Amino acid sequence: MNEYKCPKCGGELSDLWDRQPVNAFIGEYSDDRFRCEGKLKEAKHDRMGEFVWVNRTKSCGYFSLDELGIESDGN
Repeated sequence: MNEYKCPKCGGELSDLWDRQPVNAFIGEYSDDRFRCEGKLKEAKHDRMGEFVWVNRTKSCGYFSLDELGIESDGN
C-alpha cells in the first residue's frame, strides 16, 4: 500500500505500476494505475486478515495521478 487514499471512500489504494521504465500494461501516468481496495470495516473474519473482501467495502475502481490531485513532474 502507499500513502494515497481513495478520493471516493477514503480506503487504501494499491499502486499497480511496477516502476519499470517501459511497461506495456501499467505506466506511471496510466488512467488505471491505482486501485481502490475498499475501506476496512469491522472484521467479520479476524483470522482471514484485513485485505480479505469480506472485511472491506466494495472497491471504487481505478484512478490516475490526475484523479488523485497529484501533478506530474512533466517527464
